[in-house]
Amino acid sequence: MLNHVLIIPDGNRRYAEQKDIDPKVVYKWISDNTTTEIIRFFLVQKKIKELSIFAISRNNVLNRKKEHLQDIYDAQTTLYEEWAKNKSFAKAGIKFNFIGDFSLIPSAYRKAAEKLQKESMDRKNHLCNLLVAYDGQQEIIEAVKKAKNSLVADSKQFFKFLQIRTPIDLVIRTGKEKRFSGCPLYQTSYSEFIFADYHYPELTIEKLEEIVREYDNRNRRFGV
Repeated sequence: MLNHVLIIPDGNRRYAEQKDIDPKVVYKWISDNTTTEIIRFFLVQKKIKELSIFAISRNNVLNRKKEHLQDIYDAQTTLYEEWAKNKSFAKAGIKFNFIGDFSLIPSAYRKAAEKLQKESMDRKNHLCNLLVAYDGQQEIIEAVKKAKNSLVADSKQFFKFLQIRTPIDLVIRTGKEKRFSGCPLYQTSYSEFIFADYHYPELTIEKLEEIVREYDNRNRRFGV
């Protein structure tokens, strides 16, 4: 059963270059359309329990050019403000949860994220994790610090020290690249991976349907 999906939305700037479009326009478009439709597809239509979306990696925040980051920050800040008022998301009971190192994020972005998280905190049906200034290795390091004085009997118990606390069933990465790039590591030990040969702005509902069908046809053995 498909319970938890992770989206790694890669290829936005390369798409903008190929199409000769201002990256700022692409980031705004994918926020308003692609990302919003993905949430609607998985959490409202398919009714899966949990969806995680890589909004921006910790490595990007530390190493990308400031002007490139600002385009992303602006688009996502506006998006969070709109999601906080989205009645269909509220009706579906979607709770938004932000995960990552917010000390690295501008205050305007942080305020919009905190407002969305607060507005949705009492919702119980579905969980949408937004990974912001996030790195999978860093999450494990911080979890080990929390767990060092605790008795952890098995791998399942270690989840309570992580920020993402359930296994991920399916990882979808766009952008034509085949690598993890700082994604959650502990939670993806038995995930199914789909590496799409197109960029994130080209991820449509029809392609998501194809991906889900492929996942349903796979035989997940969990090492057995």
